[in-house]
Amino acid sequence: MCFVAAALGVHPEFPLIVAANRDEYFVRPTQSLTRWPGSPAIVAGRDLTGGGTWLGLSEDGRFAALTNCRTETVSSKPGALSRGAIVRDFLLGRRHVVDAVANGTLAKQSGYGGFNLIAGTVNQISILSNATETFSQATAGCFVLSNIPPQDEWPKIRVGRVRFSETIALAADFEALKNRLFSLLADPQPVQGSTGSSKGESLSEMVGKVIFVSGADYGTRASSVILVNREKQAHFFERTFDNKGCCDGESAVRLGLISRN
Repeated sequence: MCFVAAALGVHPEFPLIVAANRDEYFVRPTQSLTRWPGSPAIVAGRDLTGGGTWLGLSEDGRFAALTNCRTETVSSKPGALSRGAIVRDFLLGRRHVVDAVANGTLAKQSGYGGFNLIAGTVNQISILSNATETFSQATAGCFVLSNIPPQDEWPKIRVGRVRFSETIALAADFEALKNRLFSLLADPQPVQGSTGSSKGESLSEMVGKVIFVSGADYGTRASSVILVNREKQAHFFERTFDNKGCCDGESAVRLGLISRN
């Protein structure tokens, strides 16, 4: 996933809002958004290669999203341990992962490829990156992650944060908010402030400029919106896309959260 925006305690009606695009190779086997068989309290898609997920929500009130990350010294290639298993185990409430997220030690654990993680509840989130061994926590604000360390900014991160905040402020009701967020995620044009066109650029050059990535082999495969209201009712929507950028499926799950924190 190459774009994750989360708003915590910003909207008066929705204490948690998440809008995210998963960018991935189209040949990688994937299951669309669903309640997981055997673990129906988890709502997420599933990476059928690694067995984990990139974004999910649990009835226990936990959510998590992960992006690959690279620096000059840390590779975004897979490590010995699956990065998607971090999100899976956090949603399952496995104590060693929940604690490692809460105290930041996960950012220093070896064996994973480079990653950024945002995880928490409607009351508090943690942001970690093993690429730079950074860790922070917050109880309110708007946060955007992509495939570079959290302290750095691509044009789409900087502009995406502004547009995400404006979208939340302008939406008058549930349907308007949902539709505006999906419109934000569907924008394939280079963001304001980036130079030139994305046509003919390398993949690494292109993904820093555009929120929705179009490509024959690699691109945005899923757009997701999560809205959690004040009554702890969560609505999770997903739209999936083919390698022509056309929507080829939609899923929606509603669940009541039993917040532990």
